[in-house]
Amino acid sequence: MTRKRFIVLALLLTLLSLNGIRAKSEPAVRATLSNSSGILNEPLILDIRLKVADLSSNAVVIASKSFLVVKVSGPHGPCKKLLVEVGSPKSPWSPWLDAVFLTSDHPEWENPIRLTRRYDLMSVGTYHVQVSWMSQPLDDFGRRVVEREVSRKFPGKTPTFLEKLAFSRTLKFVVKEPTGIDLQAYQATNRCPMCKPSQLLKQYPTSTYAGYALLGLGPGFTMWDLVNLSAENRDQHLAVPQGASKEKQDEFRAKSLEAYQSFLDKAKQFLLLHPDFAQIDLLRKEMANALFLLGRQDEALEQVKLIEAKDGSLAEEAEKTLQKVEKAK
Repeated sequence: MTRKRFIVLALLLTLLSLNGIRAKSEPAVRATLSNSSGILNEPLILDIRLKVADLSSNAVVIASKSFLVVKVSGPHGPCKKLLVEVGSPKSPWSPWLDAVFLTSDHPEWENPIRLTRRYDLMSVGTYHVQVSWMSQPLDDFGRRVVEREVSRKFPGKTPTFLEKLAFSRTLKFVVKEPTGIDLQAYQATNRCPMCKPSQLLKQYPTSTYAGYALLGLGPGFTMWDLVNLSAENRDQHLAVPQGASKEKQDEFRAKSLEAYQSFLDKAKQFLLLHPDFAQIDLLRKEMANALFLLGRQDEALEQVKLIEAKDGSLAEEAEKTLQKVEKAK
């Protein structure tokens, strides 16, 4: 190999190496839809994960105040935007500066944010969804403050200021006309079935819309909080009035548990008819919570394991729940 070719090859390898290092320091946004299609007025649910940076051992990445922006466009043009502020609380060392330190000790600063947003998807057609992350740049004064703090807190490390945009891939969501029992529910509720959950559960319990109404009947807790519940902790989660007489407490407790058993019966029947329900994992989570409160932990863990086998933030919650069970053995 001639000296000239060797130098060119060395330069190319150096550039590729630098690009690789730079790419690792740039933010990334991953967005997924729980389902790729739905019927009119069925909620569009996003699962968003923000990964700010992968860090080398000699770097400190500074992310200033940041936002997630969700954009949805449909057959009639853009829909509403959703702006969510993430991370970067007021720094304790600088009350006038919004910033967060990212070091190799915490290489993946992630905000798994589950966004549930019912956009006005009232038209049949194809919708496109994209999530972007943006960070407000620090001014010169802010940079000087950060540089001073980095040299004091992280001697030998070099600050890198993260001020880049990141975009998720564009997702597609297709809205279709409801049919059968879904169409009956849609028409009977004046084209807003999600506005009338009680009517759905009473008159159209087998409709797709009823699944979303059922979600509102679950306990609504984080699964690992309900593992190995004592009688006292269970009463706290059931909101049993502490100052009431024993008779009143027993009556309140019995009614609450009866309501959760009724929810379980309806949820099981619904899943038999809708095994492909878009929010099946969320419904299973509420079923697990109800079973925990009813004292049937083995049955609850069966639901937890079904969730844990999937992907996403609920799967992570299920994994932590199972880990807590193992540690208690």
